[in-house]
Amino acid sequence: MPIGFTRVSTTFTRPNNTAEYKIDEVIASSTDPGVLVIPRCVIGHGGGTLWRVTLRKSDLNVFRAEFALFIFESEPTLTLGDGGAITSTHSDFVDEIDLPHMEAWDDYAAATLHLQVEGNGALHLSSQNLFVVPVARNKYTPVANEQFWIECTIDKGFH
Repeated sequence: MPIGFTRVSTTFTRPNNTAEYKIDEVIASSTDPGVLVIPRCVIGHGGGTLWRVTLRKSDLNVFRAEFALFIFESEPTLTLGDGGAITSTHSDFVDEIDLPHMEAWDDYAAATLHLQVEGNGALHLSSQNLFVVPVARNKYTPVANEQFWIECTIDKGFH
């Protein structure tokens, strides 16, 4: 990885159920918004430029496994939990990144988007933190206690 780039990541485990997600429903750590923990990647002082994002999940099933990541620079106040609907109208919303193609590997499934290559343009961030809310982009049936990892590659040299 070139000098100036850093990887930041976060992980969470979804609830112990197999309820099917509908399009644009939040994938989260709890069905209770009062105890919901928003996944956070710590960028550090000065922010940076988001170049690549990867979403991994512990289950190898990739059937209808299409997701998006809603990006916030400060912790959003969400009045919903796992399976709730989300919109991009929160004041701290930065962008929405679609990850339409997930592939199965040896022990996990993953989708990666290179922002500077895919034509979306890199996201310039001024915050020290990056809050990421994954949402389903298709009807998706999870396994109970499925674990999700979110990894972001940040360029600390250009912002």
